[in-house]
Amino acid sequence: MKKIIEFNIPEDNEEFELYNNAPRLNSIVYELHLWLRSKRKYEFNDKFIEVEDFLNEMLKEFNIEL
Repeated sequence: MKKIIEFNIPEDNEEFELYNNAPRLNSIVYELHLWLRSKRKYEFNDKFIEVEDFLNEMLKEFNIEL
């Protein structure tokens, strides 16, 4: 199966950049998730828990699995 995504540059440049950066953005969110998990486990702080819970809610809401 192949999927071809086409962009009309320059009109679609913003969408192209977002699509092009998606793998790096995924890596950033994943690293943030791991960092928050570590902070929650070893430095028990309500703010870390609150942020991690928010991140997990957003990932679930947008049906994103890391």
